[in-house]
Amino acid sequence: MIWEALTPQRRFMFSKKYGHIAELMYIPVNYFALRAIINFGDPAYGCFTFGSCDLLPTIEEYQAMLSMPQKEREIVYFFNPKQTTKRTLSKFLETVHATEIQKYIKAKGGEENVPFDYLIKMTQTYIDEDKGLTLLALCIYGAVIFPKAEGYVDRKVIKLFFQMERGVNPIIPILAETFRSLNYCRNKGEGKLNCCVPGKLNCCVPLLYIWIHSHIKFPAEFRCPRLDFSSPWNLMRNTISEFGMAVWDPTYPRKEAWLSFFAKLTSENVIWKAQWMPLKAVIYRCGDFHNVPLLGPWGGVNCTPLLVLRQVWLKQFIPPTHNLQESDFSYDPEDCQGKKTSSSMRMEIYKKDKRQRTL
Repeated sequence: MIWEALTPQRRFMFSKKYGHIAELMYIPVNYFALRAIINFGDPAYGCFTFGSCDLLPTIEEYQAMLSMPQKEREIVYFFNPKQTTKRTLSKFLETVHATEIQKYIKAKGGEENVPFDYLIKMTQTYIDEDKGLTLLALCIYGAVIFPKAEGYVDRKVIKLFFQMERGVNPIIPILAETFRSLNYCRNKGEGKLNCCVPGKLNCCVPLLYIWIHSHIKFPAEFRCPRLDFSSPWNLMRNTISEFGMAVWDPTYPRKEAWLSFFAKLTSENVIWKAQWMPLKAVIYRCGDFHNVPLLGPWGGVNCTPLLVLRQVWLKQFIPPTHNLQESDFSYDPEDCQGKKTSSSMRMEIYKKDKRQRTL
């Protein structure tokens, strides 16, 4: 394993730039719980509704879990259909021509894909350089964070990743595909969470699973371990690693038990403020709209952080919801041709300052 062979110094360099994404490879996931949670997504409000409680993974929470540094000016991802996979990789690798890369590109589901084995080979070639760490991060994004086709990395993930190298915030695309994938599974009525099946759950399952356990207190019969996360003010904390080190009982309740529990969830079972969540400014709406648009590699969706302000150290109030509408769409390359990209459009994001509005 490439990650395990890295020296502590190289691992530190990797985590400083990309956060703790490598630890996501070792997170145990209970798929019965995830199959159950699909049924409680509310696409109109852009959140999960469990019984009388609304919960939502926010941009700031995912950023805190991954320990990604927050920038003064966040660059929003936009879909650019004109970029080619071979030229994107060739420009980065410098020593490999685009025609050579084209030999390895395969068509899967109508999309260009790069074999995972090829990227691993390139990673091993450059592992002693900064370029090698970047390729390792790309492999993790393609295999764990945005899985699409087993054994391959989707071209849109590659394009997104190299936009990240130029400053794009990856958290928004991660959340976008989380909600879109859950919506897809619920609409199809399948409840299948096989990350390697195209069109099913093309998102980061381990991260969603950690978030669920950080906000909900499960009954003793579910045999979930007690999770004691480090303080959010601990600069050396690693929330993902701490979760992975917990001792999990191999016998899990079935899907029906999880469904029954989530349906009857009350505020007494909810941990509104995750132990690892620091006090910080939050994105809670976009312009005059009461929700926030999220753009991912394959489409976009809305979420409504106004419904869950108590999760991020703010006083909760009942927000206006009369104009909230379901919004979940996939990109149509033909519609994108000849139009201005999202980078030319100004998106005004409003933030609440927690230093002034703490509970």
